[in-house]
Amino acid sequence: MKIHLECDGRVLTATLADTQAARALVAMLPLSTTLFDLFGRERFGALPQTLGAAELQSRMCEAGTLIAWSTGPDLAVLYRTPARPLTGRFHRLGRIDQGPEALAQAFDRSGPVDVRVTLAGREGRHARSAAARALVCTGPSMRATSQDGAGQLGCRAGLAFEPPAGRTDQGGGFLSS
Repeated sequence: MKIHLECDGRVLTATLADTQAARALVAMLPLSTTLFDLFGRERFGALPQTLGAAELQSRMCEAGTLIAWSTGPDLAVLYRTPARPLTGRFHRLGRIDQGPEALAQAFDRSGPVDVRVTLAGREGRHARSAAARALVCTGPSMRATSQDGAGQLGCRAGLAFEPPAGRTDQGGGFLSS
């Protein structure tokens, strides 16, 4: 099973492991979280609920590995291979398909990173039409917003539509879906 991690206009694809914890993550999708840096090797952010208890382990993990720290519960993305094994209670969820350069561009920077996680293949025509239906008038321009089933803002990039030259009406039919 594949998921997408979207941050700052970049979309990374990850292949999930065939585990109960990975299936529990998929059941939470779509979700948005803010990832914070930890030790210059990983980004972690809160999950809405735990993925279940994880056994205490010590394991080498490579850059690109997705894990969930069960004590958080936190989703974590390793963007640099740690020098030592990870030790603690965590689930290995899968691996990001892109290489080190894509990981560095997405995660190796200062400050928090906002990430939207979705099931791959679900964005298609349905999501585009849902976003088009969610156009709302905001004065002389329009912007697109989208909300998932939990009421969370799901569209990070704003789309601005200015009325054609000479038009001053507020949503009078120049844009149709």
